[in-house]
Amino acid sequence: MKLRTVRLKTSGAAACLALLLLAMGSSVLLGAANYELQEGWAAIFHYDGTTQAEIIIRTTRVPRALMAAAVGASLAVAGL
Repeated sequence: MKLRTVRLKTSGAAACLALLLLAMGSSVLLGAANYELQEGWAAIFHYDGTTQAEIIIRTTRVPRALMAAAVGASLAVAGL
């Protein structure tokens, strides 16, 4: 393979990964109740279960975003 083709594929994959992370982050933070980035970060990495935001983000929104990414990847691999 030519070096240019490899660079294009690598940069394309990096751009798609960045877009996926941005979409997943917005899916976790935006909804019926919008949360700040700091609240989302604290709910994921410093969870103690005391606030409603932490419970909603940790038990509902993050699993939903991860499941959506897994289903999308499965459909992409299947060619649909």
